[in-house]
Amino acid sequence: MSNETEPESSLEVAVADALERGDGTDLAALVRSLPSAPTETRKTCVRRLKDAVAHDPTVVEPALERCEDLLTDGERSVRLTTAKLFVAVAERDPDAVVPIAPALSSRLADEDEFYYVRARSAEALGYLALENPAVAASPDVLADLRVGLSFDEPEVREKLAKALEFVARGDPGRLRHHVASLSDHLDDENDRVRYHLCTALAVVGCEYPEPLVDGRAALLARLSDENGFVRGRAAEALGLLARADGRGATAVGTRGDERGRPAVRDEASHLRARRRR
Repeated sequence: MSNETEPESSLEVAVADALERGDGTDLAALVRSLPSAPTETRKTCVRRLKDAVAHDPTVVEPALERCEDLLTDGERSVRLTTAKLFVAVAERDPDAVVPIAPALSSRLADEDEFYYVRARSAEALGYLALENPAVAASPDVLADLRVGLSFDEPEVREKLAKALEFVARGDPGRLRHHVASLSDHLDDENDRVRYHLCTALAVVGCEYPEPLVDGRAALLARLSDENGFVRGRAAEALGLLARADGRGATAVGTRGDERGRPAVRDEASHLRARRRR
């Protein structure tokens, strides 16, 4: 068997050249033909677009809407690579993904979709919700995120919980009526799910502490969580509730968790500042 790799297609070469030149216009024209290209070419080209985002997302942005059709590609590996592309862009420049939000929402809502594609779609919507909650956090999307916490694979639940945290950071009011349903999952076996959901509740509590009463018992249980970060976020949320109840926050604090992770108010500002560097 030959160990030689397959030669690059002319489209792969052209895409690489356009990226190197920083020519977004040429790139958009080339991407138009991707859906009809061979599977490996589609994957390779989308992967190169994703890798380029780390250096300069503005070069890739003109081609993004042309990539939308690849989210429903017949090959799940292509759909997954495309979803990862949108995650990378949404993390760096959420506004660029606004036109793709309906397509990402559709992937999230499709119960027959490969679960990693659903997870990455949720992650992209979460980053988008940080700056554009009205676009990314519609009632239907919120329902899909919350329902998925009960039924999805662990890898998907983690991304759903992360997206819900980011929805809270973008607009805490969107989750203030869902404290009880989110609290039902604070005992998830995945500590990252527990952490993201506790953080979401703490963020909600910064502006709407009274609804946290619906999650008091679940948050109290997290004070003995094996994960220190989870304990810290639960303590923050309970501290906010205690202050709202007029009892002070002597037993639990709002200055961050016991391992020095910043309080949610400070972390939200840090997250936005880091992304804009």
